[in-house]
Amino acid sequence: MEEQTKKTVIDVESHGELFHLEGRPCSLSAFSHVPTGRSLPKERTYFNSPKKPDKPSCVYDAVFSGHEELNQKLHRCDRRHAKLIGLHTYEEEATKAVPSLSSSEYGHRLGNQFDPRNRSHARIMLVE
Repeated sequence: MEEQTKKTVIDVESHGELFHLEGRPCSLSAFSHVPTGRSLPKERTYFNSPKKPDKPSCVYDAVFSGHEELNQKLHRCDRRHAKLIGLHTYEEEATKAVPSLSSSEYGHRLGNQFDPRNRSHARIMLVE
């Protein structure tokens, strides 16, 4: 039991200053801290998308959110995104420089055309 309560002493020198740290090494490490929320700009996030509003923190607000309209096309009325209704995947992927979904790269035209169409050498024939 004494080994578990034993604290480690670490002396750190940074920018000419000496720091004396006491505690367990896992709690003293900078990599052991995981923040609960991050406020990074959208360019620094993994998916390169702006932060969406969080879910309701209160259970009452989550249950009685006011979205009680019935959608006849859904399989069951409690499934919000059944058959991808209400999701805007393409609009979110189009704003990113590098899409996070590989399926969003196929089947869509490029925003800018590298080889513009040139009709100067086209043959036009008149059929009577």
